[in-house]
Amino acid sequence: MRRSDLPRNIRKLLLIGAAIVALTSFSMACPVCFGAKDSAVSEAIVPAIGVLMGCTGIVAAGIGGFAARLAFRNKQRKIDGSSPLSSQGR
Repeated sequence: MRRSDLPRNIRKLLLIGAAIVALTSFSMACPVCFGAKDSAVSEAIVPAIGVLMGCTGIVAAGIGGFAARLAFRNKQRKIDGSSPLSSQGR
C-alpha cells in the first residue's frame, strides 16, 4: 500500500496513535498519583487540594452572589416599573 493511497485523515489518526504509543513512558503517573501514602509529597498535597478547593468555592460563591444580586435588582425594577435607563441616577 502506497502512502498516497490513504486518505489524509486516516494518516493523521495513524500518526497520532503512533505518537501516543511511543510516548506512553512519559505519560506514566507519579507515585503520588498511584496513592503512595508514606511520601512527604502526598502529605503536603492534601492541604494544598483543600486550599485550592476553598479558593474555587469562594470565587464560585462570589459569582453566584453577584448573579443573585443582579436577579434581585431586576425583579425590583420590574415591581417598581422603572427601567434600567431611567434618569434617577441609580
